[in-house]
Amino acid sequence: MSALRRLALRRCAHAGTLLGLAFALVGSLSCGGSDAAAPPTPGELFLHLEGAEASDEAVLLTIAPGATAVEGSGSTEIHARAAGNVYTVAVFGALTAGSIVRLSVADIGHPPAVTIREVATSDGALRTQLSTYRIRVTTVR
Repeated sequence: MSALRRLALRRCAHAGTLLGLAFALVGSLSCGGSDAAAPPTPGELFLHLEGAEASDEAVLLTIAPGATAVEGSGSTEIHARAAGNVYTVAVFGALTAGSIVRLSVADIGHPPAVTIREVATSDGALRTQLSTYRIRVTTVR
């Protein structure tokens, strides 16, 4: 057998060993832990409106799938409508003082997405710029 062929065989054997090690590493990473996903943890979450000004007294929100019930929080009053598993929620009252909505959710580990659609002032004027507003989600303790 030629020296070149022996060198080629050694390289192939070495490459095969590295490839085998790579597959073993990937397999051990993907097989670690439990095969079952963690069960959902139902619970309650608070929604806080950040960036609200003192004259803001109404906000319209869309709450994506995941919420099972919606109610006002603190001094706010809400009107909610469910269409399938998506809520449209109008919140009225003091928007700068703490949480504005309390949600019951199917899994607190996967909170629903919340979109701010409109914000109105006490005289009914709609805010034209919504980029300064954000929703912060906290857990009920």
